[in-house]
Amino acid sequence: MTDGELPIEPIPSYQFRPLQVEDVPAVYAIDKALEPFPWTEDIFYGCLRVGYPAVVMVDPTNTVIIGFALISFVGAQCDILNIAIRREQQRRGLGKKLLEHVLQMAVAGGAHSALLEVRESNAVAIHLYERYGFKQTACRKNYYEDPTGSENALIYTLDLT
Repeated sequence: MTDGELPIEPIPSYQFRPLQVEDVPAVYAIDKALEPFPWTEDIFYGCLRVGYPAVVMVDPTNTVIIGFALISFVGAQCDILNIAIRREQQRRGLGKKLLEHVLQMAVAGGAHSALLEVRESNAVAIHLYERYGFKQTACRKNYYEDPTGSENALIYTLDLT
């Protein structure tokens, strides 16, 4: 390295592990910071209780939860129930890494397709899903609660075969 050159810092290696009961308050905090009507902690606990596959993305020290995802299987379809990255960590490619991990879980679980719902106003998430190959297949009118009334849910699917 010569004078004036900055050292290249490696991108941290984020890891995945199963969502655990003790992670629920942190996961809930992420959801609450992102959503006008977040899931309740009881919903997260209920998903764990019934055995929905769930994962957290953690920082290299395994001390900070960066993101999370919960899925369910209906036949050969994987439903992505909730997926999120901390707001301050967004736009760094981490959502794509989390989505890829979730889709690997789906394929390993025997899914032939993936389905998700997204708020019509969530342009960042829609951009990610469309870049990854998801196609909009339907719209659920007035599906999400919104501070001003309700908002449409766009349904996206991805063929995993």
